[in-house]
Amino acid sequence: MSICKLRRRYDGKLRKKTSTEAVCVVSAAISCDAGFLQQIRSLKFYGTVHTIFDRTVNLKCPNGELYTIATDSVDNAPNTLITDIDSFSKKGLAIGDQVYAEGERLYVGKNAAVMLQQVHVWRSKLPSYSEEEEILRNHVAAAQL
Repeated sequence: MSICKLRRRYDGKLRKKTSTEAVCVVSAAISCDAGFLQQIRSLKFYGTVHTIFDRTVNLKCPNGELYTIATDSVDNAPNTLITDIDSFSKKGLAIGDQVYAEGERLYVGKNAAVMLQQVHVWRSKLPSYSEEEEILRNHVAAAQL
């Protein structure tokens, strides 16, 4: 998907409007970790691009927390947003690009955005573990066989 729109540009700290520029919306969200989605939709999410790979882009927030935007070839995971984009290579993203939420979109850098209207909420399901030490030791011993 490629829809060009105007967006407001914010500085990373004060969240004040600084200018308006064109952006191409390049992706739609498929699924997102519930906590990550809550941060985005609260409009309190902002940070910078930390690292860029072919299938993932890692985002760093001011508090040091890392989040991931991923292609649909990556599994759901905590702090992860899965998109319909096929690759992040050669998309014009750069380390240090500003990332912020506005409405139902997450803006990444100067020319990319992820639309969140149809996103499926993903919640991690952790298995239950026994609190009895002997049972845990037996499970570890069995796994090492």
